[in-house]
Amino acid sequence: MNGNILITGKPGTGKSTLALWLIERLGQPWAGYQTVKAEDTPAGPLYVMKQVPGGACAPISRQAAGGIRGIPETFEVLGTQWVQAAVDGPCPVIVLDEIGRFEGQCEGFLTAIHGALDSPKLVIAVLKKEEHPHLRQLREREDSFLFDLDELSRLDARERLLSLLRAETGWGGSPVQAGPF
Repeated sequence: MNGNILITGKPGTGKSTLALWLIERLGQPWAGYQTVKAEDTPAGPLYVMKQVPGGACAPISRQAAGGIRGIPETFEVLGTQWVQAAVDGPCPVIVLDEIGRFEGQCEGFLTAIHGALDSPKLVIAVLKKEEHPHLRQLREREDSFLFDLDELSRLDARERLLSLLRAETGWGGSPVQAGPF
């Protein structure tokens, strides 16, 4: 495929669900990471980054000073390693779920993200819809297809993704169906 797929939208619009739906239809092995809610705290939810394949987890946020703060070391060390392992590994699809505000000052991690997007592999990246320079830069990449779930219905997003895959790869996978996402 001659372009990566970037999925954005407000919280709760189904970004990660759409990414998983697409992966299921591709039927290809994939590597990368997922962001998973670990627990709710009085200040808000805490998250971990989970490596795929393998399932190793590391916290990316913590409660501090009455709020939630990112843990840059997780992105810079493990996150960078996991993205690079996905680029170097045998899986033809890389999933980066999700890229958000905490990563803004993590230059090594952001370099690895751009390296994955520059690779010949298909990258499916979920982007938090916020105005930060690193997120804007990703959304503006000319080598990627951006799907904004604030502007597309769930059905339209699925239909457009399947049409894109058919046009780019000749893929004849399963049609759009009712169900999750």
